[in-house]
Amino acid sequence: MNNKRSTLIVDKSFQYNQIIPVVTIAILAANAVLISVFLLLGTDSSNRLQTFIWVVAVIEVVLVVAAIYYSAITSNRIAGPVYRLKKVLREIADGDLTVRIKLRKRDYLQDLAQEINDATALLETRIQAIQVVATSLRGEAAVEGGADSSLSELDRLLKPFKVRNSGQ
Repeated sequence: MNNKRSTLIVDKSFQYNQIIPVVTIAILAANAVLISVFLLLGTDSSNRLQTFIWVVAVIEVVLVVAAIYYSAITSNRIAGPVYRLKKVLREIADGDLTVRIKLRKRDYLQDLAQEINDATALLETRIQAIQVVATSLRGEAAVEGGADSSLSELDRLLKPFKVRNSGQ
């Protein structure tokens, strides 16, 4: 089975937010170099060449610092939510259906977090309904034959769940 993506742009909003600033910085860097060359090398002299080298060095340092800053901000908006998603999913796997994923306003992966929160809330509601039926069954178990309607309700509540065959 081929697991390679056939589409380069999968999430336009996210990917464009990553690509556009990098391209902008590259264009600005190229323009800065061209303008510097034009202004500093109008006439050929060793003093102007030395000044040009220093100007280009300063511009490149500024651009590198800007790229590092942008990368740090962007990676934080991705890494933070991924860390939080993992933490909450571990809690859900341990059976805590009361937890919800809370992300900062400008963090990425908001849609994914909301989908997980919605799914967890639905599971919580279904488990609560099953708990109500189980409590009813305990009460009806004392009376012979009284648990049939509760068992039917329990079957109805369990029907939406897909689980692996337990070997029975």
